[in-house]
Amino acid sequence: MPGRAPRTGLDPKASSPDCGHTYQRVSEDQPGGTFPVTATVTWNVTWTGAGQTGAFEGLTTVSTVQVEVISIPALITGGG
Repeated sequence: MPGRAPRTGLDPKASSPDCGHTYQRVSEDQPGGTFPVTATVTWNVTWTGAGQTGAFEGLTTVSTVQVEVISIPALITGGG
């Protein structure tokens, strides 16, 4: 899912409102017991220095990790 450029003034450690996924099933039935998660970041960089300017468009970093998805039942307590 494509993301958006970060907005100024946001906490960099806070959860992203634009990038997320809710798994509909656990990973125990998957090969290896995990799901692959791939993150792709594309950078468009402009720079100025020593009297020169330049641009690097479309620099891409890709990383994939295997994640285990488990189900944790909610606890519901009654009042009174």
